[in-house]
Amino acid sequence: VKDSPTSSQISLVVHALQNYAFVFVVAAAGIGLFTKRRADGLQNLRTSTSTTLDDLSDTESGPARFVFNTANLFNGKPLRKEATLFEAPTVIRYEAGTSLRC
Repeated sequence: VKDSPTSSQISLVVHALQNYAFVFVVAAAGIGLFTKRRADGLQNLRTSTSTTLDDLSDTESGPARFVFNTANLFNGKPLRKEATLFEAPTVIRYEAGTSLRC
């Protein structure tokens, strides 16, 4: 294209942008495919499900008591404000008869 007598700088720039766009799309598709395959592969290794217990609105609930008691371990007098800074407890359920596959 650059050695063509009828080509102009504008057509060269357009051609370069087309090449860049093509390479960008191919690279993005490759990265997306790799990421999807990796995520699917990691998902197949899962042997458990988990959830966080993050509702601390009921101060007598199990999660709230757990967080308040944990705060108590650090300073002896758990304050509601300090307890809300703790990460919520996570409950993990393992499927019967499963083990981590490597």
